[in-house]
Amino acid sequence: MQSIEKFFRKIHVRDLDSQLFFKSFSVFFFSTLTSSLGMIVDGLVIGNTMNVSSVASYGLISPMNYAFALIGSLLNSGTMNMCANALGRNNKQEANSIFSMSFFTSIIISIAFAASIIIFVNPIMTMLRIPVGTELFEQSRGYLIAFVFGLPAITCTKLLASIMQLDSDPKRAVYSVVVITSVNTIGDLVCVKLFNANLVAIAIVTAISYYAGVFVLMLHFLKKNIIFRFVFRKLEWNRLPQILKRGLPKAISRVTSTVSSLYINMVLVEVATAAVAGYSVFNSLRFALNAIVFGVGQAMMFLTSLYYGEENKRALLKICKISFISQLFFTGLSFAIMTFLSEDITVIYLGKNAEAYSFANAAIFWGALGTIFAGINILLADYLQATKRIWPANLVYILENVVYLILAVNLTWNDNPSENVFVGIFLSHVFMTVTIPIFIIIQNRRMIKSPEDLLMMDKNFGVSPEDEFLMMVHNQSEVIEASIQISNFCKKKNVSGRKTYILAMVVEELGTNAVKHGFKEEEENYFSVRIIYKPNILTLILRDNCGYFDPVKRYKFLNDSDPESNIGIRMVMEMAKDVTFSSACKLNNVIIKI
Repeated sequence: MQSIEKFFRKIHVRDLDSQLFFKSFSVFFFSTLTSSLGMIVDGLVIGNTMNVSSVASYGLISPMNYAFALIGSLLNSGTMNMCANALGRNNKQEANSIFSMSFFTSIIISIAFAASIIIFVNPIMTMLRIPVGTELFEQSRGYLIAFVFGLPAITCTKLLASIMQLDSDPKRAVYSVVVITSVNTIGDLVCVKLFNANLVAIAIVTAISYYAGVFVLMLHFLKKNIIFRFVFRKLEWNRLPQILKRGLPKAISRVTSTVSSLYINMVLVEVATAAVAGYSVFNSLRFALNAIVFGVGQAMMFLTSLYYGEENKRALLKICKISFISQLFFTGLSFAIMTFLSEDITVIYLGKNAEAYSFANAAIFWGALGTIFAGINILLADYLQATKRIWPANLVYILENVVYLILAVNLTWNDNPSENVFVGIFLSHVFMTVTIPIFIIIQNRRMIKSPEDLLMMDKNFGVSPEDEFLMMVHNQSEVIEASIQISNFCKKKNVSGRKTYILAMVVEELGTNAVKHGFKEEEENYFSVRIIYKPNILTLILRDNCGYFDPVKRYKFLNDSDPESNIGIRMVMEMAKDVTFSSACKLNNVIIKI
């Protein structure tokens, strides 16, 4: 994660929004990766130690990974969306309640889901097209039963890893991934090399590795000065349907991905067993690609939720632009690397199963190319979800993963069906990307004429540029300059002299405190000042990426015998209608309404 941040620092990612985006991406990348990590490691071990039939059987089981991730995606997406929105309004109590309800619900539902899979395992195996009565059927059945014992941990790791960025502990998500990978890899190799174990033992090790990851993440709650705590009383359970509704697009994404994988496997089974084995290679790679694609999308969705709550149109445009460029960069780079190393990757995954090599190479090329377009489509769906357009977001996944997939595969099916199946998958993503402008026009009910039209917002959303003041402070001289510019801004808006004086003073005082005591020479430090002017109310939003400092708590402990101390904080507290503080994403956030 540190290397990602350093890379973008070298190419001059210097503003707070951009740094926050890439830090968020790092965390959501690892969060998404955790739910698929076991399948990736197991795929490598199985491909190199077992025959092509075992690899094909494992490939037929792989659609279940989307089902395993469904609960975590449903709750995690809705939870992060609503928590970010609550923190954007500095409502920590609401964020805690939402998180706690989601965590407890995830455990209950995942246990129930695991029990259902065990009870109905035989019909599921039939649905997955694994021949009944064979040795592969029994091993695959055993793998599935053993794997689902880890389902509660899989769900919890995804939810817990996601809040690490919100709660200023992003490295813990990385540590969790390292532990899961290490336990799973070492355990799989021990099972295969020393005990000549089958798929069942590999699944047991994978389940254990996820519980090890949960243990690492739970250590976060031993820290002080964190936002999220488990709340057991006065939980507003009537908000749970809202959480589920807000997370519904991600659940639809998982359901439609499961349907598309089943459909592709059904088509490939008609071609050859080796074709299924070859596609399983890209399936394993896709879990890693999805971590990139979904990581960018989740970072954008998190920040969109935060800025949407503030009605910050400028920041929304900026985050959408950064997300789009980043998605193209990461998916384009992944395509180039996978195409260049395609043959090597195939050998690594398939070992001596050479009959599946040609299928794997075709699946990797067309699959990685299609991910570039799929990444753009996911950004649209995540943005719609973050801005509370739930059913349009659902429609994106249904069109791409079901309607366009079936249409494209049938259009490309001819005398060479094996490779054309992969071409059809690629075209399904392209069809959805081409649909995006039409989608935006329908949402806006007008043609696209400006970048702001891409936001699909009502004309009354946010404030006009002349009613907003924004400045980034990097040193003490800029603190003074910000104070002067705030005075000029307030005078233009006919703000009273007393309010103008207090606003300028509090910015100068808190800005000076951040520069003198929080800025570090080896880091890119910022103090962000934003003022929103609306009739009868001024809102001052201060953010910095320095050490933890709560001016609200500081005010409560000020010594009344020294009235000159922290005079800016004293005066603003006495005049303000509302002052709130939160520390999220390693940022101090202060919102003052006067």
